[in-house]
Amino acid sequence: MQRALAAAGRRERAHGRAGEPQRRAALHTDARHYTASDVPTVLYGAGPHSIEQANAHRADERLPLADLAKATQVVALTLLDLLSEA
Repeated sequence: MQRALAAAGRRERAHGRAGEPQRRAALHTDARHYTASDVPTVLYGAGPHSIEQANAHRADERLPLADLAKATQVVALTLLDLLSEA
C-alpha cells in the first residue's frame, strides 16, 4: 500500500502540481470520524483549493473539468497499483 501511495504522489506531481506547497482547505467530510478511531485516512480530490474558489455548498458549485480529468487519472492508476500488489 505504501508503494501505491508513493506512486500516486509521483503521478500527482507529474500532472502539474510539482513544487506547489501542500494546501489544506477547510472542508466538511466524515474523515474526522475515521481518524478519531485510528483508521488511516487519505483525502484526495480535484478542484479549487478553497471553498470560496469552488463556490462550494451553493447551487452553482464549480469544478473545472480539466481538474476532474487529472484527478480521475491519478485515482485510477493508484487503484491499479493497489490491486496489482495482491
